Amino acid sequence: AEIYETLLERPEEAIAAYRRIAEVDGQDVSALDALIRLYIAHERWVELLGVYERKVELVGDPEEKKQIFFDMAAVYEGQLSNPGAAIDTYAKVLDLDPADATAIGHLDGLYQSQGRWRDLLGILERESDLASDPVEVVEFRYRSAKLHEDHLGGVARAVEIYRDILDAAPEHGNTLTALTGILHGDKEPLAAAAEIGRAHV
Repeated sequence: AEIYETLLERPEEAIAAYRRIAEVDGQDVSALDALIRLYIAHERWVELLGVYERKVELVGDPEEKKQIFFDMAAVYEGQLSNPGAAIDTYAKVLDLDPADATAIGHLDGLYQSQGRWRDLLGILERESDLASDPVEVVEFRYRSAKLHEDHLGGVARAVEIYRDILDAAPEHGNTLTALTGILHGDKEPLAAAAEIGRAHV
């Protein structure tokens, strides 16, 4: 296999040889790594994913498993334009490490781009819980409120979150702007007016 790959530059024969090794010895990670290298080099994405799936079953280290899932998700997202599969794969990272900021950040973007508002709300709440910077917490809470207001039909819940934000950051401009918009709408204008008034006391 190595001769085919490096000396003769015949990747198809090298792939066939490495695949035979993997069939004979299902525990041979080095053969799988060689297939991963060749499949990436020749952009054979579907076959690459199959090898990743075999490898992730063999490795025991959680960090190594996470990296394989990240690599798989990158293929789904970047090469195969399959956001649903990428989402499922990032979720597997969170099964291993619920606080993995990289997976959470990717899911934030994917849920937003796919209009999966309920799922995005859950991720924003997780990001808010994990954030240590008060400014970041406020921004995640603000985005949650806007989701309730704009996409989930929960204006009353949005006003409650805006109230919490103003308790922590009374001058938060986006929150005051959002409440002003609700004030001039037909849902919860009195509640919005009360919060705006409270913020200016």
